[in-house]
Amino acid sequence: MKAAVIIGGGPAGCQCALWLCMLGYEATIIEKSDRLGGLQCNSPYVNDWLVGTVNLRGQDIANNIQKQIEKMNIPVLYNSIINSIKKNSTGFEINTGNEIIATHNLVIATGVRPRDGSFESTSAVIVGPGKEIYNEQFTNRRVAILGGGDSAAENYSFIREKNPKLCHVYARTVKARQNLWGKIDSSDIFLGEYKADQKSMSIIHDDKMYIYDIFTVLYGWEANIPNSLLSLKNQLLNEQGFIAIDESRRTRISNIFAAGEVTHFLHPCVATAMADGVIVAKSIQFQFENIIA
Repeated sequence: MKAAVIIGGGPAGCQCALWLCMLGYEATIIEKSDRLGGLQCNSPYVNDWLVGTVNLRGQDIANNIQKQIEKMNIPVLYNSIINSIKKNSTGFEINTGNEIIATHNLVIATGVRPRDGSFESTSAVIVGPGKEIYNEQFTNRRVAILGGGDSAAENYSFIREKNPKLCHVYARTVKARQNLWGKIDSSDIFLGEYKADQKSMSIIHDDKMYIYDIFTVLYGWEANIPNSLLSLKNQLLNEQGFIAIDESRRTRISNIFAAGEVTHFLHPCVATAMADGVIVAKSIQFQFENIIA
């Protein structure tokens, strides 16, 4: 029987699996895609916020995560989802459709996904930051950025470097750091309520209509909850829609832990997600060795 099955192969899930392996426990990662690294797989930007990764892009960090998990021979089920979770006296029975795994503990490390604000991703609408914006041709095009957070401000600067015909930022509220928001040309900022229509690619603000070629929707993030856990959401989720945990990363359901951005912890990033994975691994070790955390 496994010590843990970890749902999600991003930084939090992989760090948890690595530490469990180093501590002498067996773990299996279940990853819905064909690679490890989570959101870093979609980031072509240099991530100098993570110490020891000078000049490495998010995609490079994801590749390094994959290499280390493979080097340690930690089992990973790629392109897999959990069909059902059955609780029993010793833990859980996890059914992926292809196999059934017995485990003492379940670790949810499924991260977050961009809030879409009811927009549908198309060739003219980009939902969330990452390689789609990085690879887009903005030259001589009319661009609207929807959102008032750090991501909106950062991508404004990036898009402006690609010489769009215009680039406007629509924000009902401003949550971005001032050193970022201050870099936006004040004439490009539209504050307050607005109505954006994807079909006509128009936005109405202060009773004026503006037409765009591209919408970039940067409304922040929401917890990525697998369908197999939806029946437990009333027990798992807090009022903000993220997984509720204690200081040891235990959820409200015994033997289920959660790590990373799916819990909406303070200062979410790669570094804190990995730290969360370590905390979960140590909590599981303490559980087996009857150590008081």
